[in-house]
Amino acid sequence: IYDATRNATLAGTATAVGLGSDVVSATGTGVGTFDNKNVGTAKPVTVTGYTLTGTDAGNYTALQPVGVTADITAKPVTAMGMIASSKVYDGTTTASLSGGVLVGVIATDASNVALTQSGAFADKNVGTGKTVTVNNAIAGAEAGNYSLTQTSTTLSADITAKALTV
Repeated sequence: IYDATRNATLAGTATAVGLGSDVVSATGTGVGTFDNKNVGTAKPVTVTGYTLTGTDAGNYTALQPVGVTADITAKPVTAMGMIASSKVYDGTTTASLSGGVLVGVIATDASNVALTQSGAFADKNVGTGKTVTVNNAIAGAEAGNYSLTQTSTTLSADITAKALTV
C-alpha cells in the first residue's frame, strides 16, 4: 500500500546457486527499492544487500536478484465531516457542501491532495430534510496515490421558497 516511500518489502530466503561442491552461502539482508514511490503494477524493484560467505566465497561474485517486480496499491482515505447547506430555490439540484476533510493522507502529501466536494439534491423543488447525494473526489499532484471512501454518501438539507416581488 502506498506509503510515500520507495521501500519495497522482500520475502523469501537468498540462496547461492551454481556452486558445485564449493562451500559458499548467501547471506545479508536484502533491501528492495521501487523505481519511484507512486502507485502502479509490476513496478521494477532494485534489490541490494546480499553477500557471499564460506570457504570458497572469494571465488565468486554475488549478483543481486534481477527482474523483481511488485505492485504499489492506492492508500485508502476517507472523506468525513461534510455538511450540506440549505438554499433558497434556484431551479437547480446543485447542493453546496462544506466542512469535509480527508482522513488518512500522509503528512508529506497533505499539500498535494485535496478534497473536491460536490452534491446534488434529489430534485429541485422546495422541501425540508431533502436528501443530498454526495459525489466527492480527490485532486492534486499526489491524488493518484490514494483511493477515496466516504463515511456518508447522503446528507440532508432544505430548499426554501424564493421570495418574489409583485
